[in-house]
Amino acid sequence: MEDVRKKWKKVQWDNEITYKTFLTYSVLFVLVTISIYLLFWLRGYSFIWSHDGFNQHYPILKEFRNMLVDFLKHPTQVPELWSWQIGMGGDVVGSFGYYVLGDIFAYLVVLFPADQMELAYTTLILLRLFCVGIAFLALAKNFKINHIAAVTGSLVYVFSGYLFVSATRHPFFITPMILLPLLCLCVERVLQKKSPVPLILVICWTLVSNFYFAYMLAIMVCIYTVIRYFTHYKKQGIPLLSTIGKLAVYAITGFLMACILFLPNLIAFLGSSRANGEFANGLWFYDLSYYLSLGKMYITTESAGYWANLGFAAIAVFVLPFIWQYRKKYPVVFISLVLGLGMMLFPFFGALFNGLSSPSNRWMFAVALPVSIGVSFLLTDYKTLTKKDMRNFLITIIIFIVVSWWGPNFNIYQPILLVPLT
Repeated sequence: MEDVRKKWKKVQWDNEITYKTFLTYSVLFVLVTISIYLLFWLRGYSFIWSHDGFNQHYPILKEFRNMLVDFLKHPTQVPELWSWQIGMGGDVVGSFGYYVLGDIFAYLVVLFPADQMELAYTTLILLRLFCVGIAFLALAKNFKINHIAAVTGSLVYVFSGYLFVSATRHPFFITPMILLPLLCLCVERVLQKKSPVPLILVICWTLVSNFYFAYMLAIMVCIYTVIRYFTHYKKQGIPLLSTIGKLAVYAITGFLMACILFLPNLIAFLGSSRANGEFANGLWFYDLSYYLSLGKMYITTESAGYWANLGFAAIAVFVLPFIWQYRKKYPVVFISLVLGLGMMLFPFFGALFNGLSSPSNRWMFAVALPVSIGVSFLLTDYKTLTKKDMRNFLITIIIFIVVSWWGPNFNIYQPILLVPLT
């Protein structure tokens, strides 16, 4: 019996990512999802938010299903490009493109009958969340992270505070968290001299999915590529200029493939009121309450404002001292965290990622990736942790207790104080 137990531990901790890893993730995803969202069913709530969900996302999904069904019934008929069902009349591509036309998940709505649209809406949200973890595992496999570490990291990534907030409010906000690890993985493949086709296809998907997040993802992936090249691939003798040239050609190819939807959506956006406004609302710094909320925001779903949401599992607390201690071993994660945590301090970056308009930190979904990868690296190296590491972990816990306690909503009975210790 003891031999079996030792063998099981060895398989779980030392094995690389295989189909069993994806199966394990699938089972745990279902269990965690039930434990979180069962309350919706018990209380009689749906996933349709009473604001934008009810007024925008759900009606658009219903109308999109009607459009798809009409097309399938009459495939030779030219689809209408103008609809009087959109307000007082509107452009179908310009109005639907931002939400559903480029969303590959939205097309699955045709599999549901017209009287089960609420079920369709909920199912598509859960499917997107599931795919977030699958995308993370695909990237983790490239970094040769072991079985349990990868599964744990994927769950930290999927069930982060950003997705808790956005999943039921703006379902299409989930897709960027699928695309980010896939884009990073595809860049890795190109740098490893593998086929560029996946990168071209994912770039095309990114651009047709939502140009707003495509803009953010383009900046993020460029930063990732630069960091990854100078910390790893440059040492392997890969030439810089030819690499930039190849990546540029692949990016342009993906862009040209996406133009049929990307350009109409961009034109529609530039003609709307959202494209106007003072850069960062004239702010140089956020208000004090924002900064006081940052510590608590890291380990809860409580937002600091300006769409700043992190909300990681308790184990993510230990990522910060771990990555700092081993920053030379994991430079990509270290630099990414320094940049991410630094940029959230200034409205300039919120406005930059928000299309050069008002400060909105929706870009912070990207911070979940280095944090979750950091969790995976932490668990991969658990056997080599030293007493110094343990001391650093304890100091970090104390710091988080202080910053979580002494926030804008000071309360001596803070339940959050228990989170890092459980």
